[in-house]
Amino acid sequence: MNLPRVFSLSISIFFALILFVITFTSIALWVAQPLNFTFHQFSYAFILILPLSTWCAWRSRYALVTALQPISATKPYAAASPITPPLNAAFTAAALFIACLLFTLLNANSAFSYSWLLGALGCGVLLLKTTNSSVQQQEKGQFAPPPSMHTVGLCITSLSLIVLYLFSASTNADDTHFVSYVAGLLQHPNSVLFSQDVIFNESLPNHIFALNLGQSWELLIAFTASVTGANHLTLYYFAAPCLLLFFVPWVTYAFLRIFSEKHALLGTIVALVFLIFWSTNNHLHGYFFIPRFFQGKALLLMLFVPLVCTYTLLWCRTNQAQYLLLTGAAIVACGGVSSTGLYVAGLTAGICVLAFSPWRALPLLRNFCLLAIISVPNIVMLGVVKYNIDQTKAYAPVTIIESVLSEGNSAELSASPSPSTQVQRSIHSMYWLFGDHYSLVLILALLFGALIVTSASFREQNAFTLRWLGLIFILCFSHPLASFLANVSGLGNLIWRYHWSTPLSLVIGLSAIALLQNAKGFADFMSSRSMPAIKPALIYLPSALIGVVLCALLFLNAGLLKNKFGTSPMTIKVPTQAMLAASETTKLTSKNDTVLAQALVSQMLPMLPRDAALIASRPLYWEHPYFTKAEITFRRAVQAYTDNINTLTDQQLVAYRNMLLQANVTVVVTFPLSQKTTDALSLHEVSKAGGYNIYRISE
Repeated sequence: MNLPRVFSLSISIFFALILFVITFTSIALWVAQPLNFTFHQFSYAFILILPLSTWCAWRSRYALVTALQPISATKPYAAASPITPPLNAAFTAAALFIACLLFTLLNANSAFSYSWLLGALGCGVLLLKTTNSSVQQQEKGQFAPPPSMHTVGLCITSLSLIVLYLFSASTNADDTHFVSYVAGLLQHPNSVLFSQDVIFNESLPNHIFALNLGQSWELLIAFTASVTGANHLTLYYFAAPCLLLFFVPWVTYAFLRIFSEKHALLGTIVALVFLIFWSTNNHLHGYFFIPRFFQGKALLLMLFVPLVCTYTLLWCRTNQAQYLLLTGAAIVACGGVSSTGLYVAGLTAGICVLAFSPWRALPLLRNFCLLAIISVPNIVMLGVVKYNIDQTKAYAPVTIIESVLSEGNSAELSASPSPSTQVQRSIHSMYWLFGDHYSLVLILALLFGALIVTSASFREQNAFTLRWLGLIFILCFSHPLASFLANVSGLGNLIWRYHWSTPLSLVIGLSAIALLQNAKGFADFMSSRSMPAIKPALIYLPSALIGVVLCALLFLNAGLLKNKFGTSPMTIKVPTQAMLAASETTKLTSKNDTVLAQALVSQMLPMLPRDAALIASRPLYWEHPYFTKAEITFRRAVQAYTDNINTLTDQQLVAYRNMLLQANVTVVVTFPLSQKTTDALSLHEVSKAGGYNIYRISE
């Protein structure tokens, strides 16, 4: 028995099972929500989803271990004619790429309009020569597991990622509302799916979920927790990430091996090392890759968008219906793990269709029509999400705390400490998205280097590499286009989330492969036009570029990396002490209570099933129309008092006491207070946890 062969096939089957479970759960959810299904009722759908997913997984068991082979051995997949561009075209593209890199390196034009235009023109020059390429023969897919050494290498890489994740010490307030979806389902199993707001617990519509309508990832975590009895935080932060991280190298490898089996493992390792070195200095893959892999956005960027690329490539090159259906399943799964995937998956698939289809009118038209058909569920849901966001914006907010409009509040509000303000993000800057202009330069250096080296090689199969990398830059790196679409749609976060359609793990990996496998062709091309004596040096130049980029990235982010990883495993990625205080608070409160907590604790409370109301949580939620402007001002002020409670003056303590009474606050969770403060606020301690004290207000 060939153990590596059996193991790789088992990996393929298991991942296919996960894919179809997410796909069918997403479709079922998209149907069930308009029909007002409860979480309890929806749970019965898994009686059908699980066996159907198992059957589909077995039918698609070779999905991750398929290699493309020519249909006929007499028609080898080799160059029929050179595709090397004229010398002036190659140098024109190189000049444009260098100008783009210089603009970026000098930190000019953060909107990336001029830089992008220069790079796009360079890509266009190289793409023109592939239009008439004769690489048009149909290929077929066949079961071909990775070589044994590659299987071992992939396993080691997978386990290394899991270890890195366990030692990651990064936490973020963004988790609050995502985990609150899970807590809400567990707390209200007989309510309509995702209808209950559990952030404030004030019987308000679940406005925050309008942004994430259709996500099934949190539903799957809640279902698993309800069936197994496991803690939902353990499932969300530990079990699911460790399981799915294992597949990241395999999914990346599945795409890269179609271009070069010899260099696929090395390309995979280069891509993942690049993303690890990038750390959290960006709002792309590195930001979500290891430190925050538990979120559905990470699954979208590192698993399912790359999977869309792989299946679209296989479908376009084989014309087999099974790969078309797998592409459709991956597109739906993208929307299931993150609502951003509803449009990102279609854009990425469209680029792949354009890159990997024969460049003739009829095949292109046929493939785009088929892509539109399998994208119908996502297109429909995209319309539903946009409608719900518009409905949320039009919602007439209510006043929960009736006394906030009283005349006496003006003095109390004016006496309050300044509320904490959110850091303003430069969302209109392409450099902010990539962390800084240096990081963007390094990525572009790899990408542009791969395009130049590939175009210099006398190999016709390089046409697909040129097309895909060139189109990815022209479309996915277009910050002007992203800004335009954000303005037209009214969705501000589209400015940066549009760029999530860039499968960066594949772009970096394929760029590395292109540099390595075309090094000799590049050296031959250059030395034949200059001094032959420099040929040995030219052969190692592409490899040197990869090394320089990785070293530069590590140098730039070494300090940040030190702060993102600890010396002991952290299984639940939340502020531990604040979560202990929040857990204790949920045990001591009931539906008759209203809680006011210090900032970190207030972020943890919505992540736990609880009955008590909450005055305030993460500042971002104030952007949603839960309350009137007057009440928002009041709640911000009372939260500011709480966050600065140990520095309040006597006048502020009196004002704070009045506001607590007006808001009907019964429980205050904060750092230990002096006797003077507790007396002034009529507080008595009932418990303590994680360095915080839990106080009740005396009657």
